[in-house]
Amino acid sequence: MTPEPQNRYATPQDSQSSSARPDISRLSQSLEPLSLRSGSSGSTAAKDEVNALGKDVIAVREAIATISKLDGLGLTKYDIPLPRCVVLGAQSTGKSSVIESISSIKTPRSTDTCTRCPLFIETAPSNDPSAKWEAKINLRAHFERTARMGTGPKYRFQGWIECSEKPHETLFASTDSTENLEELILRAQLATLNAEADPGSFLHGSITTLKASYQYAQFSPNVVSIRISGPGLPSLSFYDLPGIIGQAEDVKNQYLVRFVKDLVTEYIMDPKSLILVTHSLSDDLHNSPAGGLARDLDITQRCVGVLTKPDCLPVGASEQTLGAALDGRSFALGHGYFVVKNLAQDALNRGLDNRDARNQEREFFSSRAPWATTLLSHQSRFGTSALQSYLAEKLAAQSVTALPGIRDAIATRIESVDSELAKIPPSPTHDALHVATDCMRKYAQDVQLYIDGDYKHHLFRNNWETLQKFLATALETMRPKFVPSGSRDIGIYDSSKTLGRTLDDSILIESDDEVDDATRSPTPETPSKKRKLGSQPSTPAKALRKPGLSSNRLSSDPTKKHKGSTKKFRLDEVVASLNTISKTKIPGQLQPKVLENMMIETEAYWDKPIQEFYARLNELMRAQLRTTFDGHFNKWRDAEIFQAAWAIMDKAIKIHIDLQATTEGPEFVRDELEGPYMFHAGIWDKEKESFLERYREARFQERSKIYFNELEQSTGKVLSENEKTIRVQKDQALRSRLAHEPYTNEVDIVAKLASYYKIASHRLHDNICMRIESKFFKFLKSELYDELCSGLEIYGEKGHENCVRLLSENSARGERRRELLRQKAKLLEGQDMLQELESKYGYDTAPPLPHGIPFSRNGSVVQNGDPFSDDGQAYNDIATMNGHGLYSMNNQMGASQANPFAARVEDGMEDVKYSPRARR
Repeated sequence: MTPEPQNRYATPQDSQSSSARPDISRLSQSLEPLSLRSGSSGSTAAKDEVNALGKDVIAVREAIATISKLDGLGLTKYDIPLPRCVVLGAQSTGKSSVIESISSIKTPRSTDTCTRCPLFIETAPSNDPSAKWEAKINLRAHFERTARMGTGPKYRFQGWIECSEKPHETLFASTDSTENLEELILRAQLATLNAEADPGSFLHGSITTLKASYQYAQFSPNVVSIRISGPGLPSLSFYDLPGIIGQAEDVKNQYLVRFVKDLVTEYIMDPKSLILVTHSLSDDLHNSPAGGLARDLDITQRCVGVLTKPDCLPVGASEQTLGAALDGRSFALGHGYFVVKNLAQDALNRGLDNRDARNQEREFFSSRAPWATTLLSHQSRFGTSALQSYLAEKLAAQSVTALPGIRDAIATRIESVDSELAKIPPSPTHDALHVATDCMRKYAQDVQLYIDGDYKHHLFRNNWETLQKFLATALETMRPKFVPSGSRDIGIYDSSKTLGRTLDDSILIESDDEVDDATRSPTPETPSKKRKLGSQPSTPAKALRKPGLSSNRLSSDPTKKHKGSTKKFRLDEVVASLNTISKTKIPGQLQPKVLENMMIETEAYWDKPIQEFYARLNELMRAQLRTTFDGHFNKWRDAEIFQAAWAIMDKAIKIHIDLQATTEGPEFVRDELEGPYMFHAGIWDKEKESFLERYREARFQERSKIYFNELEQSTGKVLSENEKTIRVQKDQALRSRLAHEPYTNEVDIVAKLASYYKIASHRLHDNICMRIESKFFKFLKSELYDELCSGLEIYGEKGHENCVRLLSENSARGERRRELLRQKAKLLEGQDMLQELESKYGYDTAPPLPHGIPFSRNGSVVQNGDPFSDDGQAYNDIATMNGHGLYSMNNQMGASQANPFAARVEDGMEDVKYSPRARR
């Protein structure tokens, strides 16, 4: 095809002089609207329809046009649910013919000039019946050529990288001649395949010369956008994708098979996409690559089947198989099948146009078998007009019902972008010193609030109290244990029974279980009938331990861990100490130094829980200080100040906790081990008396058990627990006998050991915790800010310069912020489009309902949110929308009053969801 030398079509430079139609989103309400259905014209019937519809159809058209513009902004990249129609098919299935028939334009069709990039085609009826037909071709660039083989979403198409800048759409050419459009599309496609070249250079010169002059790509993910307006056109917009290919001509280009499949998959996997799957009837339905891909991806519920070349049915082809597909019994697609017949190549060569094609198509389906015979019941699905009408109504309903969700998704995305932008502000320059000091000051203030446990800042204080309880519990767990029985308790029932027994024999009755010095079961256990004198008595009740504070690291129960570090004293061992170790001139008198050594022995393993305490303190402080730090410094995470400031904090934590763990704490322990120290005799006497009261009660209970055990073995009589209790209560002599203390000195010693341990362990706990509060916490409250400023060299001659350096961003941080700003600009532009649309048609008065819930006319909620699914009736039952574009169950106004978008869409939509059997 040889281009005309001058002004054959308008270039971007002279397009202003062409009769360009006004922007769709600014259509005047006084313009005569046309029907959504294909073939509407300025006839009397159409004018009557205009009078009935008023501005409603214009509103629907503008909704469709607005969504197309949003799509052009690339908002689907940001998870904005934009409805779209996509044409899918393998090569040589008549896909281009389908495109031409439903859009009334010609697209490149020859073997080497087929669709090499996505084509976005939008047709809209002109609101001015006298307006001329016009087409504008734009290049929508989302990707750039690259030789890098990168990874990640940006490199998902080999040889291309997603643009870091805002995807842009530039005018390539415009024309008012239908004859020129095919060549212009071809030229635009060549410009798209040569993304690095000047698009304007492809407007001149022969196609052959252009192909020879440029090293163009085989396929491109960028889009050629074709917007057409004119009287009688349907309101349609769709994407024509490259045809699926089975294999490349050259082995080195085999990657192109994957390239095309990935490109096609990206479009059809959008849950809002309505997919036209084309298949030539010259081949069996089993062999449909497009249908197979749809089934593999499980998206058939969003597919409309378009069967082409009905005049090429193979001889003997099964009409039953074809009928089953049309009925939805086999190869089922969510929206069923249409059958269209387009002009063959020889007819195109003779110059036949779209009007001729439609006339031939109607004549074919009304006269040829099996279409006019055995398949006659499906005639509503035969012909391009039926497909056009269905798609126009579907797209209208799709666009209307999507508006609220799109608006809310954009608002949500803007909020998300703003939130992320707040975390990566631009690097300051003139106010860098103020920004740095303000950040550190607020951090230091927050730390002080946590240390003090102020309102809403109590978490750290709670954890610190839990840690204190851990230390207290660990020390309490390591307290000495005292067995409340000895060999001198044998023979309470009959003292003659002890004659001839050795010390080793009698010790067997002692309980080796861990016995609490404060708690004893008031009622002794029932002894076994078979127990012999001198055998071990039944196990006394164990101590009631405090449960673990929690299951986390800071509050795990230390009782089991330090159980083996407990000193256990038996009364007979104390006797041995008196007899063998303590040599005094007075019999039975304990030498003071022996008692002191016994006291120190109870503290021998204190270093273990204290070491763990400091390890947990380090963990607690780092966690709290880092969490608070991140809250203030995270916005500068990629700047030098983040690492530098935390390095100062890390050093401060280490210095203070190391000082406590290696110096302060061990020194407190050494002081105690050099004791014993007792400075408050009153406290000592009080604690000792309290212990003696409880220990004597435990001794009484233990001697009672021994007495009744001996009674049973001597008489064979078994008493119940109640009988034992009554006997003890009523027999004064027995009570005196049981209360007699054969270990007077030893019990006094035990009481002194227990009392001293309690006083010393409490003193150690308080000293350690007090030193942490008075040193480390005090530093954090009063010196942290100065420590940060000093460490970062904020003050001084180079303070401002240092702050600028500390807050300067790296390239990744800057690029991310620029990307977010670009994204926000597009989102705001899209939001403005929707607000203009809503304000134009009065959507600013009625209160909104919860969005995203389509309602049927009878008020029932559609269960499946997917309008293309088998269950979704959002298009079959388009409800009226309230003032914010949301669905109302009981709107008192008529559809045309409440929602001009929905009014015309409802008309004629009684059978939007395909049901072949219902049609018959």
